[in-house]
Amino acid sequence: MSLLILLGVMAAAPAALAQSVPRILQCEECTPGQREELAIAIGQTAGGSFYVFSLGQKALARYWVDYDRAGQQWIATPVASQDGIAQMFGHMLDAHASRPGAFAGSQVFEAPVAAIGGTHDPVAVAIRGEHDSAYGRFNDAVGRCFEDEPCANAIAPAFAAMLSAEERALTHGFSLFRGPWSAVAWEGPAPRIEARLCSDNRDCAVVKYREPGWTYTETRSEGGRGQRYPSYGERAGYGFDDAAAASRFERSLRNAGAQVEGAWQAGSELSCETAHATASCVYRTPPLR
Repeated sequence: MSLLILLGVMAAAPAALAQSVPRILQCEECTPGQREELAIAIGQTAGGSFYVFSLGQKALARYWVDYDRAGQQWIATPVASQDGIAQMFGHMLDAHASRPGAFAGSQVFEAPVAAIGGTHDPVAVAIRGEHDSAYGRFNDAVGRCFEDEPCANAIAPAFAAMLSAEERALTHGFSLFRGPWSAVAWEGPAPRIEARLCSDNRDCAVVKYREPGWTYTETRSEGGRGQRYPSYGERAGYGFDDAAAASRFERSLRNAGAQVEGAWQAGSELSCETAHATASCVYRTPPLR
């Protein structure tokens, strides 16, 4: 992306940011001179401190932008980076080295559900809901794991590094990937991350950040890319292309305590209703017309 285009993309971003948090701009292709120009271009409305970084170049520069009355121009003076921001950037570099593009748009990290510690059934978490101990134990384990670097590293090194970078950002009053609460003007889509914690049957509990923390959102089959299992209090219907796909889905439901009546046949639908921390499912075949 050219500097001119980048200026157009970023021009409005810092104006919306609170002055109490750092203002940080990404420019992957900027030379040192262009970083200084960018800081001046963005900062000349109000001045102050600006960071410009490039993950690819492993470069982080901080400038103090102020108006030089004698020279009648805005100038950017290089100044030392704050310790917390420098540490944050170090973790960002670790994540980028482990997974190039980790800070560009949606990122999915998949790991065995056993990585968070304890024994958890992603399908049971879905059908039993938040009033059941399976749901509570799972979310508690997620919270503990995501706050523990070795545990998060077992999910993925890049994931652990992103969480460490976020932890440092939070100490400075902003977030790297929690919705609009960000001080960073990214070149592309802001990073969004989710974890898929999967059973041996390839049923994956999807975890995302929802204020005030990381929490379960849904469970899907086929490595998190298949059909969504019914959530507590929900009615849902499922169609399958063949007996093998139906059998895998049905087996996971039974293992989680669901009752399943009937058997799959071509054209049939599996109808499920969840209540009282379990699910009742039955195969139904529409009448021929």
